[in-house]
Amino acid sequence: MALKLSAVVEGLRWSLDNELVFINIETHKILNCASPTFSDIPNDKILDEVEANKDKYIELPLANEINQRKIAIEFVLSLDEGVVKDNLSKSLNNITFKKFYKLLDKYEYKDKWIQFRAKALKEIAISFLNSKNIEFENDVYY
Repeated sequence: MALKLSAVVEGLRWSLDNELVFINIETHKILNCASPTFSDIPNDKILDEVEANKDKYIELPLANEINQRKIAIEFVLSLDEGVVKDNLSKSLNNITFKKFYKLLDKYEYKDKWIQFRAKALKEIAISFLNSKNIEFENDVYY
Protein backbone atom coordinates (compact mmCIF):
# COMPACT_ATOMS: atom_id res chain seq x y z
CA MET A 1 0.00 0.00 0.00
CA ALA A 2 1.51 3.30 -1.11
CA LEU A 3 1.90 6.21 1.24
CA LYS A 4 -1.02 8.63 0.93
CA LEU A 5 -0.08 12.14 -0.11
CA SER A 6 -2.76 13.53 2.21
CA ALA A 7 -0.88 12.15 5.25
CA VAL A 8 2.30 13.94 4.18
CA VAL A 9 0.43 17.21 3.55
CA GLU A 10 -1.15 16.95 7.02
CA GLY A 11 2.27 16.33 8.52
CA LEU A 12 3.64 19.39 6.75
CA ARG A 13 0.90 21.49 8.33
CA TRP A 14 2.14 20.36 11.73
CA SER A 15 5.71 21.08 10.69
CA LEU A 16 4.70 24.69 10.15
CA ASP A 17 4.20 24.88 13.91
CA ASN A 18 7.87 23.94 14.38
CA GLU A 19 7.04 20.40 15.37
CA LEU A 20 9.18 17.41 14.46
CA VAL A 21 6.97 15.18 12.35
CA PHE A 22 7.62 11.59 11.32
CA ILE A 23 5.54 9.33 9.09
CA ASN A 24 5.68 5.57 9.14
CA ILE A 25 5.95 4.69 5.45
CA GLU A 26 4.35 1.28 6.04
CA THR A 27 1.40 2.16 8.28
CA HIS A 28 1.12 5.88 7.35
CA LYS A 29 0.91 6.69 11.04
CA ILE A 30 2.00 10.25 11.81
CA LEU A 31 4.05 10.92 14.91
CA ASN A 32 4.71 14.49 15.93
CA CYS A 33 6.82 15.86 18.73
CA ALA A 34 4.53 18.56 19.96
CA SER A 35 4.05 20.44 23.12
CA PRO A 36 3.19 17.84 25.79
CA THR A 37 -0.23 19.49 26.06
CA PHE A 38 -1.15 18.41 22.54
CA SER A 39 0.33 14.93 22.36
CA ASP A 40 -0.86 11.67 23.90
CA ILE A 41 2.62 10.18 23.57
CA PRO A 42 5.61 11.75 25.32
CA ASN A 43 8.23 13.12 22.91
CA ASP A 44 10.95 10.80 24.22
CA LYS A 45 8.77 7.76 23.43
CA ILE A 46 8.20 9.07 19.90
CA LEU A 47 11.90 9.61 19.35
CA ASP A 48 12.67 6.13 20.77
CA GLU A 49 10.12 4.59 18.38
CA VAL A 50 11.59 6.40 15.39
CA GLU A 51 15.16 5.55 16.39
CA ALA A 52 14.31 1.86 16.84
CA ASN A 53 12.62 1.74 13.41
CA LYS A 54 14.70 4.15 11.31
CA ASP A 55 13.95 2.28 8.09
CA LYS A 56 10.19 2.69 8.57
CA TYR A 57 10.02 6.43 9.34
CA ILE A 58 10.73 9.56 7.36
CA GLU A 59 11.16 12.93 8.98
CA LEU A 60 9.27 15.71 7.26
CA PRO A 61 10.86 19.08 6.54
CA LEU A 62 10.79 21.62 9.36
CA ALA A 63 9.07 25.01 9.17
CA ASN A 64 12.24 26.82 8.09
CA GLU A 65 12.65 24.34 5.22
CA ILE A 66 9.04 24.85 4.10
CA ASN A 67 9.35 28.65 4.18
CA GLN A 68 5.78 29.75 4.83
CA ARG A 69 6.83 33.38 4.27
CA LYS A 70 7.70 32.54 0.64
CA ILE A 71 4.31 30.85 0.23
CA ALA A 72 2.60 33.94 1.69
CA ILE A 73 4.53 36.23 -0.69
CA GLU A 74 3.48 34.07 -3.65
CA PHE A 75 -0.11 34.24 -2.40
CA VAL A 76 -0.03 38.04 -2.18
CA LEU A 77 1.56 38.29 -5.64
CA SER A 78 -1.29 36.19 -7.04
CA LEU A 79 -3.91 38.72 -5.88
CA ASP A 80 -5.35 41.49 -8.02
CA GLU A 81 -3.83 44.94 -7.53
CA GLY A 82 -5.50 47.01 -4.83
CA VAL A 83 -5.72 47.85 -1.15
CA VAL A 84 -5.95 44.22 -0.01
CA LYS A 85 -2.81 43.23 -1.91
CA ASP A 86 -0.93 46.32 -0.71
CA ASN A 87 -1.85 45.83 2.95
CA LEU A 88 -1.15 42.11 2.96
CA SER A 89 2.18 42.76 1.27
CA LYS A 90 3.14 45.35 3.91
CA SER A 91 2.11 42.97 6.70
CA LEU A 92 4.71 40.45 5.51
CA ASN A 93 7.46 42.87 6.54
CA ASN A 94 6.69 41.96 10.17
CA ILE A 95 8.67 39.21 11.85
CA THR A 96 5.53 37.27 12.76
CA PHE A 97 2.47 36.44 10.71
CA LYS A 98 0.10 37.88 13.30
CA LYS A 99 -0.80 41.00 11.29
CA PHE A 100 -1.01 38.98 8.05
CA TYR A 101 -3.57 36.64 9.63
CA LYS A 102 -5.56 39.54 11.10
CA LEU A 103 -5.76 41.16 7.67
CA LEU A 104 -6.82 37.87 6.08
CA ASP A 105 -9.73 37.80 8.52
CA LYS A 106 -10.52 41.50 8.02
CA TYR A 107 -10.69 41.19 4.23
CA GLU A 108 -12.30 37.74 4.35
CA TYR A 109 -9.38 36.19 2.49
CA LYS A 110 -8.66 33.44 5.00
CA ASP A 111 -10.30 30.70 2.89
CA LYS A 112 -8.35 31.82 -0.18
CA TRP A 113 -5.11 31.72 1.84
CA ILE A 114 -5.87 28.26 3.24
CA GLN A 115 -6.56 26.92 -0.26
CA PHE A 116 -3.42 28.53 -1.68
CA ARG A 117 -1.27 27.21 1.18
CA ALA A 118 -2.78 23.73 0.82
CA LYS A 119 -1.83 23.64 -2.86
CA ALA A 120 1.69 24.85 -2.02
CA LEU A 121 2.07 22.18 0.69
CA LYS A 122 0.87 19.55 -1.77
CA GLU A 123 3.61 20.57 -4.22
CA ILE A 124 6.21 20.58 -1.42
CA ALA A 125 5.06 17.11 -0.33
CA ILE A 126 5.30 15.75 -3.89
CA SER A 127 8.75 17.21 -4.34
CA PHE A 128 9.89 15.86 -0.97
CA LEU A 129 8.61 12.34 -1.63
CA ASN A 130 10.12 12.30 -5.12
CA SER A 131 13.48 13.41 -3.71
CA LYS A 132 13.36 10.45 -1.28
CA ASN A 133 12.20 8.02 -4.03
CA ILE A 134 9.10 7.17 -2.00
CA GLU A 135 6.07 5.98 -3.92
CA PHE A 136 2.83 7.62 -2.94
CA GLU A 137 -0.84 7.66 -3.82
CA ASN A 138 -2.07 11.08 -4.89
CA ASP A 139 -5.30 11.29 -2.93
CA VAL A 140 -5.24 15.10 -2.77
CA TYR A 141 -7.41 16.72 -5.43
CA TYR A 142 -6.87 20.44 -5.10
